[in-house]
Amino acid sequence: MQGVRITVAYTKRDECPQTLVRQRRYKRHFLTGMSCQEVYSIRRFHSDTSLYTLPKKPFSEQRPVSVLLYRSQCPVCNSTELKSIFKKPYADLSTWIEKAYRRRGTARPEILRDQVYELCRCTQCSMVFQRGYPSDDLSSELYGKWIDGSKIYTWKFHPMPIRHFDYTISQVRKVVSSIEKIPREIKFLDFGMGWGDFSLAAKAFGAQVTGVELSRDKQEHGRQLGINVVEAPTDIYDVIFLNQVLEHLPDPVAILSKLKEHLADNGLIYAAVPNGTPVYNCAAGFGEAQFIKNQKIVAPLEHLNVFNFDTLRQAGKSAGLSAEIPPVDALSRATLASIKGRLFKKLGLAKATAAEVFYRHDKS
Repeated sequence: MQGVRITVAYTKRDECPQTLVRQRRYKRHFLTGMSCQEVYSIRRFHSDTSLYTLPKKPFSEQRPVSVLLYRSQCPVCNSTELKSIFKKPYADLSTWIEKAYRRRGTARPEILRDQVYELCRCTQCSMVFQRGYPSDDLSSELYGKWIDGSKIYTWKFHPMPIRHFDYTISQVRKVVSSIEKIPREIKFLDFGMGWGDFSLAAKAFGAQVTGVELSRDKQEHGRQLGINVVEAPTDIYDVIFLNQVLEHLPDPVAILSKLKEHLADNGLIYAAVPNGTPVYNCAAGFGEAQFIKNQKIVAPLEHLNVFNFDTLRQAGKSAGLSAEIPPVDALSRATLASIKGRLFKKLGLAKATAAEVFYRHDKS
């Protein structure tokens, strides 16, 4: 049988061979910027390899060889004693996927038709997580096409309600005021800075801000805002800011362990994630109704880990960090709403939407 020659024409800049060569230069970086919209090419941690790499070749328009990879142990305590609490074929989630990504990009739910969405609970530490997580190919497509950065920016940030800025400033103020330094002496790392709103707030306080981000569009946008944008941290920082990041990572403890190496002795890591308490409250009987009710917390493909404060604390302990509940910032309307929410939560009338923690070096 005579061989067949296949010629591929690269029509997009990101798919040209020269760009791919440049991408390979990033393979030694063990950290890449993670935001709640962008997580590229997730790889599990190994001591002698990088945590993350960019794809070595453009994503094929055909179905990828490996769509989902599967975790066989808890991402927090590494226990292999897992219990499945919810399963649903992705073929039955196609309508949900189309609706979830309609405003954010172009989804292809058909590539998941043979895969299964599964939530597991660790019987040792009670951590709830998705067993399957996107392969490199699927991650590249998910955070490049299914979630289009330009569409997200237009849809989410124009116009932006004033309460968003109030929340952003209050979160940064809460962190900066917890460091025993004047603001202009604080080295602030925004890990997964996204579009730079928290970085800008920290700059407004006078902090020395560095942003870590992988997306080229967001890198350029951050530099236009005057933010020092890098591929990976190289300095020692007083504050490491992780807003809506840990829930997206297949190995969050590995990230915390690496970030700890860049944390000053009296510094802190601020982490905020979607509050998974409603899921934990019904983990023993999690079914279709609970999935629909908590779909923003257990979002397929994206929210790989479901945290509450206890599992956040356990993740920090596994990384050699101690955890504490952040103080209440009493100066903002967002905080007043948070106080009201906490009161209502105690009364059983409302639920907090985010779980927050301060990580510090464990000196015990």
